Formats: sequence, C-alpha cells, structure tokens
Amino acid sequence: PELTSVEVLDYTETNHINFEAEIRFREDPGVVQVETFGVSLNAEGTCFYGMQVEAVMNRIKDNISLDHLSRILVDAQEDSSSIVDSVISQYQRDLLDLVFIGDAANRNKFNLIIANEITPHLTAGEYMDKGEYENEFKQVIGDTRAAYDITE
Repeated sequence: PELTSVEVLDYTETNHINFEAEIRFREDPGVVQVETFGVSLNAEGTCFYGMQVEAVMNRIKDNISLDHLSRILVDAQEDSSSIVDSVISQYQRDLLDLVFIGDAANRNKFNLIIANEITPHLTAGEYMDKGEYENEFKQVIGDTRAAYDITE
C-alpha cells in the first residue's frame, strides 16, 4: 500500500519540526525503492528536505551517473511534495494555494547536490563544453549560465 511512515525527531511547538519520513509509494514492477527523507519545517514557511543516495540500480555509493541522479531528483521532487501534503492541515494547503495562485503543487524547489567527487575530474570550464559533459549536467541542474572552480 501507498503509505508514509513519519518519525518526529525534534520540535518546538510554535517554531519548527524536524522529522524523518520513510516513503512506501507503489513503484513499477521490478523496481525496488527504499526512500527516506529528512524534513525540516519552520514557522516562516521554509521547508528543507534531505536524503543520502546510497545506491542506484547496480551502482552502490560510487559511480552514480548523472542520468540516474536526474531521475532520482524528479522522483524526490514529487515525493517530497506528497510527504508535506500528508502532514499539513487543510488551512495550510489553502494558504499555499492562495500564495501560489492555485498552483501550489508546482511551486519552485531548489536542489543542492553534494558529492565527494565527480568523474572525470575536470575544471568547471571543461564541463561547460557545449557537448556531452554540459548536457549531462543540464539533466540534473537545468540550464547553466556559468561554472566556477571552488577548489582544486
């Protein structure tokens, strides 16, 4: 069945709540998905989701392709909205609809991806090659205007 298990980690009654949600949505035949989100909601309306990717298909921890990562991000976007929708009140849903002019389900979300390394190890400029590498990144982060090296 399509269920979500929620475990409250900590909260203050009027300011914030942090919880962990285990997703048990029905998947396509042959697809095994273990998905757990960390969720943080605060009184100002900020909502953070977090997850650690441990395996995709036959890739465990390392060498997860950007193609697979882009599919995970789409799934996480949809599932995170379902999680929050299941724990907020009707009044809060009505407020979201008001703020987003009836389109709360499609509100903007931002992804932050942290990785230990990217293979091949190239400079930011080399990834902006107008070819294969840049196209792979666009699958995950969308249109790119610029890229910068932070450290070597």
